[in-house]
Amino acid sequence: TVTQSNDGGSQTTVFLLTLVYPPCSSEDGYEGVESGEESSLSNCPEGYGGETYRICFNGTFSEILMDRCVLLPPPSFSYSPESSYYLYQSFSLSPNVTSIIGSFSSSSLPQGLSIDTTTGVISGTPQAVATNHMVTVSAVNEKGSSTSEFSLTIRYPPCSSTEDGYEGVESGEKSYKANSCAMGYSGNTYRLCTEGEFSEIQTDECVLLPPPSFSYSPESSYY
Repeated sequence: TVTQSNDGGSQTTVFLLTLVYPPCSSEDGYEGVESGEESSLSNCPEGYGGETYRICFNGTFSEILMDRCVLLPPPSFSYSPESSYYLYQSFSLSPNVTSIIGSFSSSSLPQGLSIDTTTGVISGTPQAVATNHMVTVSAVNEKGSSTSEFSLTIRYPPCSSTEDGYEGVESGEKSYKANSCAMGYSGNTYRLCTEGEFSEIQTDECVLLPPPSFSYSPESSYY
């Protein structure tokens, strides 16, 4: 209420004023809002659904609040193993997923391998050969579970090249040396790679040739 007066009289006017705290400015992707209001984003952590939010109070945003983020069941995931791995040689295999909220487990891993229950990484040194060994991995949290299946093949390691000219090959294969059969024979000798070790030189694929042409060179005469 404001009154204005002079010697001739007075005049009064009445009006309303509303005083509020200033608004909050945009911050970290949260849009600016008036004091007392909320600003939200759909940016809950991986594995959660819902929204995070800030409350504007007295012109200042609160910390990011996450009580509206809801845990989701583990998402689908997979592994991409190599076509095969070698016996007694360590390796590591990670799941194709950014993050899974929960724990991993598997009861079907080949001997010598184990799984990290937090990250799902399978690692170790295989101790037995296996062909298309099926592996099942489960991820579980309080909201549900998810499963991935794949196969692993464990082979004997290859044989390395030898100093006597036989090139390295995979276990179970033959390494040939060209034209290495003995005089009077045609073909190639070989070494057989068995469980990562070369056999002795094998000659059973060398073929005996007919006697070659030959001649004599006598003197013009003898006494």
